[in-house]
Amino acid sequence: MPDRRMLNGRKPTKEEIRHFIGMIQVMGVYQLPSVFDYWSQNPFLRTPRITKGMPRDRFLQILRYLHLNDNAKMPPRNHPQYDKLYKVQPFREILRRNTQSSYYPRQEVAVDEAMVLFNSRSAIKQYMPLIETTYTSFSTPVSPL
Repeated sequence: MPDRRMLNGRKPTKEEIRHFIGMIQVMGVYQLPSVFDYWSQNPFLRTPRITKGMPRDRFLQILRYLHLNDNAKMPPRNHPQYDKLYKVQPFREILRRNTQSSYYPRQEVAVDEAMVLFNSRSAIKQYMPLIETTYTSFSTPVSPL
């Protein structure tokens, strides 16, 4: 964490981090044009699940200063160990471990890839013109948990 002054003199509590992660998940499902719109005074944009979680300025402070990995140790793009998801790797690892410890499939399960309609930019999507679907095909590889 950076200097305490950056977060108004106090580090985020566990409860604030839980709210923050939940708010990020809600924002991923219910997308608005701007992060500020979730706290808008306009009743058509305002999102009570978000506004009850924490104030906008506190959310933005945590968003700005929360780092899950050390950027100074990040390998450069041309390095063989470069990972596009380096910045969230510790979170991915915790999620993977927790999922493995709590999910026991009752039969063989195989997940190859997920075909999704995706109209935004992403560095991890793959264009697959030979796959026939009703929309432009992009495959997002699903790593085994």
